[in-house]
Amino acid sequence: TKLGWHIIKVEDNRKQEPPALDEVKPQLEKELSKDIVSSVLEDLRKTAKIEIFQMDGSPMPKEESVKEEPAKPTETKPAETKKEEPAKPTETKKK
Repeated sequence: TKLGWHIIKVEDNRKQEPPALDEVKPQLEKELSKDIVSSVLEDLRKTAKIEIFQMDGSPMPKEESVKEEPAKPTETKPAETKKEEPAKPTETKKK
């Protein structure tokens, strides 16, 4: 560490017994059910059809031009970089 070397003397080793299945069964069931639900939701989101409606309940008009035509990449020019002069070393007074 920052403060130097540390020596630790081990006087005793104990192994902890694993918990009984009856003790951890509710926790395991909860974790497994969360995993199952999240995987089902993930699969549903991949195949979901999203419909957008107006305030009066009628479907929104489809924007065919946006959906059918892929976006064209715009040509961008590299930004002009301004060459800066290297910083000059500052003078320091020595005492």
